[in-house]
Amino acid sequence: MKRKTSRSLTILSVIFLLQFTFALPSPAVAAAPACGELVKSKCTTCHYETRICQKVKKRKGKGSWKRTITSMIRHDAVIGKAEQKRLLTCLSKPDSEVLELCGMKK
Repeated sequence: MKRKTSRSLTILSVIFLLQFTFALPSPAVAAAPACGELVKSKCTTCHYETRICQKVKKRKGKGSWKRTITSMIRHDAVIGKAEQKRLLTCLSKPDSEVLELCGMKK
């Protein structure tokens, strides 16, 4: 009887873990935040959109934006590593959301 109960618990545990695993999206599958939303939430807390858009219109490169993001962090901006990478891409190669935010067309 003890062996049967143990096996049943093991099977139930596996089923529970499988349900739990497939019920939650994995971090790799989770969608990256939209560029416009990310720029608004991370940049406009300290800067006006016009200042950000001036830099976007100048088509600053990745290196320049990386220095800007590093500077923002030194000035106490809270930006995680994944957000830094995403923000770098969003600003150096602005998508339609960022261009729209800045009143530019793609």
